[in-house]
Amino acid sequence: MTDAKSPAARRRIFVRARAFTLVELLVVIAIIGVLVALILPALQISREAARRTQCLNNLKQLGVALHVEANTTGHFPAGKMAKATPGFPTHPHSFFGWSVFAKLLPRLEKTNQYRQLNVELPLYGPALTVLPENKPGVAQVISEYLCPSDRATVVSPGFGPLNYVACSGSGKAGGSPFDADGLFYLNSAVTWAKIKDGASNTAAFSESLLGDPNFTGKPQNTVDPQRNYVFAFGAPLNDTGCSNSVIYNFTEGRGYTWAGGSGYDHYLVPNSPRFDCHGNMMIGAMDVRYAGYSWRAARSAHAGQVNVALADGSVRSMNAHVEAKVWLALSTRNGGETTATP
Repeated sequence: MTDAKSPAARRRIFVRARAFTLVELLVVIAIIGVLVALILPALQISREAARRTQCLNNLKQLGVALHVEANTTGHFPAGKMAKATPGFPTHPHSFFGWSVFAKLLPRLEKTNQYRQLNVELPLYGPALTVLPENKPGVAQVISEYLCPSDRATVVSPGFGPLNYVACSGSGKAGGSPFDADGLFYLNSAVTWAKIKDGASNTAAFSESLLGDPNFTGKPQNTVDPQRNYVFAFGAPLNDTGCSNSVIYNFTEGRGYTWAGGSGYDHYLVPNSPRFDCHGNMMIGAMDVRYAGYSWRAARSAHAGQVNVALADGSVRSMNAHVEAKVWLALSTRNGGETTATP
């Protein structure tokens, strides 16, 4: 019989003492699960904070680029260019189409990307497609034009997507693109002297979410208004025509191209539950035909906030539940409002 105090017995006792019981193992697993449950939300919050900071930095860079352009040329660039195409008198002027985001590429140190564009030609040619020499250029994905909190995917093949939008103003006159009361509209050339509300009280850029492909015929309560817009055949826009439409993303999805850009206005509050609405002037002379009328809200993937770049170059994270009259006042360059921007 082996002595209990023999070396062999002591080794057996030592081995048994080091083993985990099933209950102890389950307790350890439960503790690890609790720690993971506590840590993961904190990590997600930290990552989103970093993404929001990057988004703010993108808008800040746009603001700096805008100042360089304005101080060089004496005015802010046009929200979108519209002019006749030589040799094609029946080509609508709005199809010339180059946006402020195309114009600002060299100011963002994207000169090589800009050189791949020929902005002396219309963006959309007589066949209503991008001209062959510009196809490689407009397909470029520009990281500074994408918010890292959103999808960061191509919306329409052949086009680099865009998460940022240029403020056209209040959306007056049914969302008219002509002589709007903000900084950017069709063939605009706003000077510093015309910003009478003060550059720190006038919105320049904000955010938009990348959209879905075009589809139609579904009830509005089955379609996400944050990523889709309704199309009203005709302009100027009116609330009845927009609310009754079941035609979505008529040609392309939201934010499908930085080359053609996108404007927004403050007719709707940020992340509005209402659909954005777009329509075209279907008749008239070539300088107005197919000009786009729109009511498009700022929309953001940042919970409860939407980022805005102001005309003075500063950036702010605005509460998505900002008071409507304050939001509207921020959109105009010469509205004479006395409401202070939060």
